[in-house]
Amino acid sequence: MDFNVNSAIRVTQLGAYDSGANGFAGPVQVGIFSRTSQSLVGLSASLTTANTTTSGDGLNRYFDVTDFDLGPGQYSIVAVGFDSFDLNGNTGFGGVPPTIDTGGGLISFVGLSRYTFNTSLVFPTIVDGGPANRYDAGTFQFVAVPEPGTFALVGLALSAIGLARRRRD
Repeated sequence: MDFNVNSAIRVTQLGAYDSGANGFAGPVQVGIFSRTSQSLVGLSASLTTANTTTSGDGLNRYFDVTDFDLGPGQYSIVAVGFDSFDLNGNTGFGGVPPTIDTGGGLISFVGLSRYTFNTSLVFPTIVDGGPANRYDAGTFQFVAVPEPGTFALVGLALSAIGLARRRRD
């Protein structure tokens, strides 16, 4: 699924659709690619039933990754390894239209997706049409990246608290 990052985000988990909420028959590879360079960014993950946890809605399984940041740009979340036992969750292929979360506008889904007949985790070059909530194979969890000024304000607040405590002593 293609998406744009509008304001920097921190990816904390990579995930994949879990048809039947019963785990994966085999490993499912998930990664985020830059659509500009067609290269893998951040980390990729090999999801298995043993190393993932189910989401609260029971539709996806997530793998904790070392957090990595995505700056503003064009990206695609890619998942491979689905088969007749582990359906990819795309509408028309075992899934129902997923709920998409833009993080309050931090990201936006462009309504396109990509696919390949390659079983390796590579940038898929065949473009498929939308709508954006038609696709649900790969997914991820993210948070906003704090602005540098936020750290300065926190530091200033902690300094003020320390100074106030010192004056009371």
